[in-house]
Amino acid sequence: MTYNNNNLKLLREHFNLTQNELAEEFNKKGMKCNRSKILNWEGKSSPNFSDLKIIVDFFKISLDDFLYINLEEKNLENRLRKEAPKPQFDVHMATVDQEGNDIVTLVPQKASAGYATNFTDPEFYKSLRKIDIPGFSDSKSHRAFEIKGDSMPPMKSKDIVIGEKCFDKESIKLGEKYIVTTKADGYVFKNVYRDGDYFILESENSSYEPYEVHKDEVLEFWKYKTCIFSDFPEMEIGNTLFSRNLKYLRGIKYKLSLKEFSERLNQDGKGIISVEDLRSFEMGVEPKQSILIKISDFFKVSIDQLLTQNVR
Repeated sequence: MTYNNNNLKLLREHFNLTQNELAEEFNKKGMKCNRSKILNWEGKSSPNFSDLKIIVDFFKISLDDFLYINLEEKNLENRLRKEAPKPQFDVHMATVDQEGNDIVTLVPQKASAGYATNFTDPEFYKSLRKIDIPGFSDSKSHRAFEIKGDSMPPMKSKDIVIGEKCFDKESIKLGEKYIVTTKADGYVFKNVYRDGDYFILESENSSYEPYEVHKDEVLEFWKYKTCIFSDFPEMEIGNTLFSRNLKYLRGIKYKLSLKEFSERLNQDGKGIISVEDLRSFEMGVEPKQSILIKISDFFKVSIDQLLTQNVR
C-alpha cells in the first residue's frame, strides 16, 4: 500500500490541530491513538486499513487522494469534500515570552464578542495581553478571562478567572464552574448542567435566570481553576448549602422562574411567599420554619437534605 506520510501532517496543520489534539479526535472515533502514533505516521510508519478509514472519514477526503496524491502539490481545499468540518472545539493556541517561558493569554472583556469568531486565529492572539501567573501557562491549557457584570458573586467586573481547557464536551462535570464560549455570546462564566442535547448555564446571582444552549452552539469549555480580584471582595452571599440547593431545584431541575415558584407555593392560600422572599433565600437569608416545610413538601425533599446535603 502506498502511503504519503506528509499528507497527514498537511491535513492536521490545515485544521490547526496539534498532534495531541488530532489523537484525541481519533480516539473519539474509536481509534486507540496517542501523540506517538501520529508522530510515527507523519514520519516513516503507515496506519492500518481500519485506522485509515477513520482518518479519511474525519478529514472528509477520499482514500485515493490521501494515499496517492501529493496534497502539497495540489489545491488541498479542492480535494476536501465541501462538508468537511473544521474542528473548532479542540483548537488550542499556546504562547511563550521572548525567553521561551510559558505565559497565559488574557482575553479582555472588550474582546468577548470577537472571541467566538477569532479564537482559532493566531493573529488574534498577537493582539492580546500576556500575563505571567506562577503554576499556569498556555502550553498547559490555561487561559485568563476578564469578567463583566455581577452574575457570579463574589466575582465582578474587571476580575479575572483562570480556566483549564476541556478537550471533550462529554467530560464536563455537572454543577461545576466553567468559562463557556458560545457562538452567540462570546464567553461567559457560569455553573454548568446538562439536559440531553442542551447545556444549562446558571448564575450564582438569583437575579439572573438559568438558560439553555444547544451543544452545537458551544465552542469551548474552560474549567474554573482560580481567580484574580481587582480589589478585596465583599463577603460572599448566596453560597450556603440550602441556597444552592434551592436554586438548583427551582431553576435547574424544575425549571421554574422565581415568579412561577412563588405562585406554586402560594396555591394553598396559607401565607404569601413573594418573589423577593425567594430571591433572598437564594442569596443566603434563612427562611422561617413554616416556609422551609412548605419548600420541602413542594420538592419532596426532606428538610435535612435541603440543609445538610448536596441534592444535585
